[in-house]
Amino acid sequence: MPLSALYFQGGDVGQEQLKCVNFYGASIRTYFMRGITFLCAAFLLNTAVFAEEAEQTLPTWNGEGELGYVAARGNTETETVSGKLKFSYKTEQWLHELGFSALRSKADDAVTGEQEETADRFQALFQSNWKINLNSYLFGAGRYEEDQFSGYDNQNSLTFGYGYTFVDTDDLKFKIEAGAGARHSEFDTGEEVDETIFRFRADHAWKLTENTRWTNELLIESGEDNTYSEFATGLKVDMSNRFALKLAYLVRENSTVPLDREKRDTLTTINLVFAF
Repeated sequence: MPLSALYFQGGDVGQEQLKCVNFYGASIRTYFMRGITFLCAAFLLNTAVFAEEAEQTLPTWNGEGELGYVAARGNTETETVSGKLKFSYKTEQWLHELGFSALRSKADDAVTGEQEETADRFQALFQSNWKINLNSYLFGAGRYEEDQFSGYDNQNSLTFGYGYTFVDTDDLKFKIEAGAGARHSEFDTGEEVDETIFRFRADHAWKLTENTRWTNELLIESGEDNTYSEFATGLKVDMSNRFALKLAYLVRENSTVPLDREKRDTLTTINLVFAF
């Protein structure tokens, strides 16, 4: 019986079962930490390994940030802050990406009238791609997330797999990735679940006009106990070479949550985008 089933059905776990869970949980966490160490080492070592090649191909650093803020005053007081940071380093053979996102919101409590947090989320992503040929590549990806209102205290995953780029032009981009790995999840009750997962990702971008781009990103991590999915679509309008406005809609869902929590969260934002 999955560990999450015991949690929701209120079953008891015997000592032998606990020993088994702790043993496999520790093994998967060790696997996760070794994988993260491998990815970070690859990120650092490849700067030196491909130094000579990099001088010929001129590797590039790119950075992009997003910031949004909403405040309401009067009969109701609310504050919402959202932000993102993304860095990428590209050589002829490698692409490394590192990203962070955060959301925090406060609103008046309907009963007490005092301000309380209604959203508190942080996510970190890391991925390294090794190019096989013009269209194919191998990847290693890590994801860590804390969301105080999802029923999960944190989730972290590590996956490896294969990616294929169908189109990569200035006007149109489309690629998909498929792989497998491990995920460690901790509920806000303290219960922990370790499982093997399948990962699928699709990334699409279409240049509608000279200064307008439509983007779509889909991520699915599916395991025996829980399937996490995330879909983001956005319309980005450039105001200059470094600044843009972006209207975005995000849908996130966990298939397994505590009984008092919703499975799906949505977020609509209008952010200022800046490149550096």
